[in-house]
Amino acid sequence: MNTLNKARVSVVVRRRVKEGCEDAYEGLLKGLLADAEKFDGFSGSEVIRPSLTQDEYDIRVHFDSSDALRAWVNSKQRLRWLDAMKMLADEPQISVLSGLETWFTVPSQKHTGPPPRYKMAILTWLAIYPSVLVSFLLVEQLPYALHPVVSIFLVTVIVVPTVAYILLPRFTRLFESWLFG
Repeated sequence: MNTLNKARVSVVVRRRVKEGCEDAYEGLLKGLLADAEKFDGFSGSEVIRPSLTQDEYDIRVHFDSSDALRAWVNSKQRLRWLDAMKMLADEPQISVLSGLETWFTVPSQKHTGPPPRYKMAILTWLAIYPSVLVSFLLVEQLPYALHPVVSIFLVTVIVVPTVAYILLPRFTRLFESWLFG
């Protein structure tokens, strides 16, 4: 297995459900995701439901490798669920993302692919730099001296979730027109 096949990969599915079919679709979606969880390499999923500003479901399913994703995509279980969903929803828009590009998706986006890598790098740096700076300042304020390895560990414990779950999702929405323009 080569290095590319070992990288985390996500499939993003956007789909508009026909009016009045939402409950039936939700039931099928729950079953589809339950089956996906049973596959080797499954590493999570998110469902962003329609809202006032978005009329599509945004479903993300993550796997540890492209081989694991391929096994799920080609599985009989998945194909049965998709067949059952056909009459309830429009054709899905499907994209496969890996690496940094999974952080740079906007649920309401109509973009066909990820933003340019240099823009993702700039936005990532803009999120990481202040997070590292503030984290180091916080750790330095502790009333006792820490071993440098422990200090760096604490900083990364603060920075990684802050960037991944707070800053990058907000920065992606805030800079959407620049990122995808």
